[in-house]
Amino acid sequence: MTAIKDIQNTQNADIIDVYDYLEVTVRPDQPVGGNPFTDVVLEGEFAEAKSGESLKVDGFCDSQDGSIYKVRFMPAKPGEYQYTVKMRQSGHEVSRSGLFTARNPWRRGLLRVDAKRPFHFVWEGTNEHYFWNGTTTYYLMGWQSDEQIRNIIDRLSALKINRLRVLLYGRNEDRPWGQPVRSIDWFKLYLNPWVAKEPDNVKDPGFDLCRFNVAYWQRYEKMLHYAREKGMVVSVIPFIGGQVLPTPFEAYSDEEKLYYRYAVARLSAFCNITWDLGNEHDFHREYPRWADWMGPLVKEWDPYKHLMAAHNKIYRSLGNSWNDMQLIQHWDKGNQKDFFMEQRKQQLAFERVVPLVNEEYGYQDLWEKNPGDRNAESRRRTAWEVYMAGGYQTTGETAIKGTGFDPDIGGGWVNGRGDDTMTMLQGYVYMVDFFTSFDWWQTEPHNEWVTPPATCLADPGKLYVIYLPSCKPVTINLEPGIYRARWFNPRRGEWIELPDVTGPQWTSPIPPDDGDWALLLTGYDWRGSGL
Repeated sequence: MTAIKDIQNTQNADIIDVYDYLEVTVRPDQPVGGNPFTDVVLEGEFAEAKSGESLKVDGFCDSQDGSIYKVRFMPAKPGEYQYTVKMRQSGHEVSRSGLFTARNPWRRGLLRVDAKRPFHFVWEGTNEHYFWNGTTTYYLMGWQSDEQIRNIIDRLSALKINRLRVLLYGRNEDRPWGQPVRSIDWFKLYLNPWVAKEPDNVKDPGFDLCRFNVAYWQRYEKMLHYAREKGMVVSVIPFIGGQVLPTPFEAYSDEEKLYYRYAVARLSAFCNITWDLGNEHDFHREYPRWADWMGPLVKEWDPYKHLMAAHNKIYRSLGNSWNDMQLIQHWDKGNQKDFFMEQRKQQLAFERVVPLVNEEYGYQDLWEKNPGDRNAESRRRTAWEVYMAGGYQTTGETAIKGTGFDPDIGGGWVNGRGDDTMTMLQGYVYMVDFFTSFDWWQTEPHNEWVTPPATCLADPGKLYVIYLPSCKPVTINLEPGIYRARWFNPRRGEWIELPDVTGPQWTSPIPPDDGDWALLLTGYDWRGSGL
């Protein structure tokens, strides 16, 4: 194998926005022999000229034959930057340098935990708070058309979904989880991030775990680009349990580390991602040992420290801070209010508070014991319970409209596709509108202030939110003062004004009808206008 002697570097732009990324393309003087994914190391170092602050970033092979490599860098502040890229092979190193400018941001940047109110999220670039409203689209990348993927993202974005759960790798046979979805010409229930001898063989594709399928990764990046422009965060999920071939690599193996490190090198420059180490990872990995091993490695490799968690298990390892949030699977058979209140209590006791997210509480129409147990109405009500307990949620639309089965207009939580006959998420639009109409992150659960038992979020003396799942009045203890009072109809998104309310105690009228309702009480400032 002949070692490279020289490289050429080009960059995608001389001026980029903060929280976009500079892409440096590196071409060796000859295609790399051997395995271009393992026999060559590419690294970039990027420094802001004024402060001298620098960051090292892994590069990656972006061609099957080793003729193209890339390094991506996402600046977090404006300024003049210089960089050096180094390629090493068999002890021989070649380097090249370049310059670029990062200009003032218009993007919100990276998603972070609010340091002051760590049950909540903020955008690093603007310090705006992020109201998490997610949905599951596991096999979004199974669609063979990029246009179809964009159409799905467009529809969900219009419904104010701002986070998608998307598999990087998954492999399933027809009718996954008993749903009417199957592989057809334009949609596949198997994803191929590695080169495979038989890519269409679900059980035995013959992956070469040391060679990546570059075309697939490029399509995943197109999806991330489009989602970013729509303001959507994507939860990158490297694998999912309960599949035909959950992982083709062994736990703790070199192949596993190579896969995760390659994913970080390619995707971490996208400001709109978070990491989910493995959906239902405990099906095939030791709990908690595996995530407590892999989490710190991904943190080390990721120069931007994107938020990270591992779906469906609680991690509170003292002294181990890789998990930035809890991605919980707590189905609706349990009480969401009491469950989340207990989780908050436990976090405070451990003195490590992070946001709580119920990512699976029963998808629409899935595995119902009785018809309607998990219909659109019950999903919406469950989501209200989660938000009123100070948590966040990810839902899932019905899959029964089918993919490859009549009427073949859906796929829902399995692959993201839906149409106008699927109306559940409109109820979530109203929910988003309600909570983002006030500073929800300033509130804390105070159910003890309401009788009979109900859910209450409050910023005492300023803001009180009460959710009434049934047609009953409530009495609430308030700080002394005068408050503007309004009913909110969660089913239609309508507001109804009430007479002003005076503390320290107030009993509501009976709700306008026998559905669920919310009350919003906002205190008046000294000028007499509602806060």
